[in-house]
Amino acid sequence: MNKIILWTILPFLTACSTDSFKSGPLEDNVRNYSKAGIVHPYNPANGWDRAGQLHNELSESYVLQGYTPLTVQGTLVTVDSIAQHNTLFQQLKGNGYIMPASSLLEQILLQSKSNGTDALSNTSLSSSAKAILAGFIDEVRSLEASKAEYADTYNYIVAVEESIQKNGACNKRDRELLLITTAITRHAAYFARKQKKKPRDKDWDLVVANIVAATGGAEQSAARAAIMAATAGIVANY
Repeated sequence: MNKIILWTILPFLTACSTDSFKSGPLEDNVRNYSKAGIVHPYNPANGWDRAGQLHNELSESYVLQGYTPLTVQGTLVTVDSIAQHNTLFQQLKGNGYIMPASSLLEQILLQSKSNGTDALSNTSLSSSAKAILAGFIDEVRSLEASKAEYADTYNYIVAVEESIQKNGACNKRDRELLLITTAITRHAAYFARKQKKKPRDKDWDLVVANIVAATGGAEQSAARAAIMAATAGIVANY
């Protein structure tokens, strides 16, 4: 497994820059990624970690209140309404928050079913950052499909986050969008596994739309990213 993860991370060594990263800690971090005993989704080293926390609070509130999503628009309105009463959302939404358009989420949900890469076409990420995100999506999807332990998914994502932050080759905007996306993905994977432990008609899956919707929402704010990702996850799992 570690060899597979290392090859997956290698593009991070050159992406977002014409120069290769010179440091070696990334490889050490990746080799040790499969540590046991991860029982939480948090990574304080990612300054956007609260976006992931908000995603889970919104998703949990939706499930606990017993809503049934009938349309993307209706689900989005409900999640947005839940968010308006959430303290963390108020802290993260910033100025000028506008509820995302349901048509954007519908497009992401449709494209993500066939090809996650296509769903990235409308983001403002640089081409190299899009390549990083596409590789990230592929590896997370592989981990989820193989029913990997959460520790495996968690440590893979943390390794990616460390590589983005420590090497600093991506521009500030790319880094922000990527780290919001990875934070939400890490928390969403944890939420999915929590749901599988509860009586449900079917498993709750972390889907590509979760990840791409997070990136799309991050274009405006971390709060919007959490709302879009939570809504995409809910719609895809009912």
